[in-house]
Amino acid sequence: VYFKTNTHWNDVGAGVAQYEIIRRLAKYFPNLQPVTFHEQGFVLIEAAGDMTFMLNLSTQLKEVAPYLNPLPTCNPQIFEGSPKLQFKDRFYTDCNVDAPRSLVFHDSFFQALQPYMSQYFSKSYFTWINPTFDEFEHFVESTSPNIVIEERVERHLVFLPELASPQNKAYHAAAEATFQQGEVVYHWSGHQEEDIADMHELSVTAGGDNGYFFTSQGSDPYFTLPKITADANFNYSLKVTITAPEATSLKIFFPIAKHQFEYREEESFSGQLKTGENTFYVPLNGNELQGKIRIDLGKAQGKYLFKSLEIRAIKPVKSTHAE
Repeated sequence: VYFKTNTHWNDVGAGVAQYEIIRRLAKYFPNLQPVTFHEQGFVLIEAAGDMTFMLNLSTQLKEVAPYLNPLPTCNPQIFEGSPKLQFKDRFYTDCNVDAPRSLVFHDSFFQALQPYMSQYFSKSYFTWINPTFDEFEHFVESTSPNIVIEERVERHLVFLPELASPQNKAYHAAAEATFQQGEVVYHWSGHQEEDIADMHELSVTAGGDNGYFFTSQGSDPYFTLPKITADANFNYSLKVTITAPEATSLKIFFPIAKHQFEYREEESFSGQLKTGENTFYVPLNGNELQGKIRIDLGKAQGKYLFKSLEIRAIKPVKSTHAE
C-alpha cells in the first residue's frame, strides 16, 4: 500500500484509505457508499519516488508500483491560484449533482486520495493548508460544505498548534449556541448516585453542591450512565464538565444499536483534559445514543470532580443531499 521509494501511499493504499473514510461518513450520509477497487483495476508502472530525488538517485533507483487505470475523473477547476493549475493551487471538482459538498484541508498525502474522493461529492473544494481558525471559518463560509475533512501526514503532527485562547472561546461559543437551541433529553448534575454503574478502578464520594469526586485507583478507570435510546431522526449535542487533577485524556463511548452492549473505538470521543475545569461538546446523531454511555477518565491518578453531563436534541436530521 506504500511506495518503496516514496514516503506516500500508492494508489492501492489510497484506495483503502478512501474506502474507510467513506465507510465512516456513511453513518451520517447514508447515500454515500464506499467503492471497492479490485486488483485487476491496477497496472504496474516503473516509478522513482520522492526519496530517490532527496538522495539525488532518481535515475539509479526505480521501483514497479501499482497505479489505478483508469482513475476516476472529475476535472479540477481553479478557484484561487494561477490561470493554469499549479502544484498547490486551490481548486474544486464538480462530479455528482445529487450528493453532499466537501471541503478538504490537506497536504501531499491527499493527492492520491483526491481522484477517489471527488467522485462521491457534488462539489469538493481542496486547499493545501493547515488552517488557522480564521482560515477555517473563511473557507467554511465561502464554500458552504456539508462535510469538512482535515488531513495531515503523521510526521507533521508535531507541528499541530495549540489553539489560542480567543479561538478556544470561539469554538466553545459556537458549540454552546448550538447546545442552547436543543431540548434536554438527559441531565445528570452529579447528584444522582443511582445513575452511576459498572465502576472500574474508581471510588466515588459526594462533592457537595458541585457534584461527585471520582478517585482513580488504576490505569483504566471508568463508569457508565443509564441506558439511553435516542431518536435516529434527530441530531444531539452532549455537554460534559469535569475537573481533572492534572493533564490527561478523556474518552466517552456511545454504543450504537447494532453494538449496544459493546464499547468500540469507532463509537467514541477522545479529548485532552487540562489541569482544572474542562468542558466538552460532542455532536452526535440518534444512531450513536442507543445504550449505556461509558466515561473513561484519564490515566492520571487522583480526584476527578464530575460536575455535569447533559444531552440535548438539537433538530431533525436534514436530507443528506446538497441544497
